[in-house]
Amino acid sequence: KLLNLILRKKLDLFILILLSVFLIFCNLGKISLWSPDEPRFGSIVRHMVKNNDYIIPKFNGKNLYWKPILVYWLMAVPSEIAGDVTEFTARLPSAISALTVIAAFYFFLKQYTNRKIAFLSSLILITNYTFLEQARLAIIDMTLTLFMLLAVISFYNGYCSIEIRRRWIVLFY
Repeated sequence: KLLNLILRKKLDLFILILLSVFLIFCNLGKISLWSPDEPRFGSIVRHMVKNNDYIIPKFNGKNLYWKPILVYWLMAVPSEIAGDVTEFTARLPSAISALTVIAAFYFFLKQYTNRKIAFLSSLILITNYTFLEQARLAIIDMTLTLFMLLAVISFYNGYCSIEIRRRWIVLFY
C-alpha cells in the first residue's frame, strides 16, 4: 500500500533522490582516504592544484598515463574551490556520478517499462552495497559506470527511435 501511495502521489523520484543523497553524502568526508588507490588519486590531484599543472598527472615525481585525466580534473574542481584536496572534495565526483547514475537509470526504466519497476529497480541499485561503496570512494569506478550507462542508454534509444536516431547514436559515440 505504501508503494502504491508513493507512486500515486508521484513522490517516487523525490524519495529516491532523497534516499540517495542521504546514503551517499552522509559523512562522505569523515573517513580518511583508503589505501592504496584513494591516497594516490588525492596526491595526484593535490599536485595538479598546487602546481597549476592540469595536463600531465604526476605521482611521486613520475608521469602517470594509465588513468583518464577527466577523473583528476573532476576532483580538482571542488578542490580548487575548497582551497585544498580533502576527503570530501576527492570523493565528491564519485558521489555526484552515483546520483546521476540513479537518475539516468530511473528515467531510462520509466521510459521503457513503468514507474513501479523504475522505482523498485533504482531502489535496489542505491541500496546495493558495492554500488554504494563505489559511490563513496575517490576512484574512477563510479565515473566510468556513469559514462558506460549513458553510452548504453544512448545506444538503446538510438536503436529504438526512428525520428531522432542520429542524435542518440552520435551521443553514444
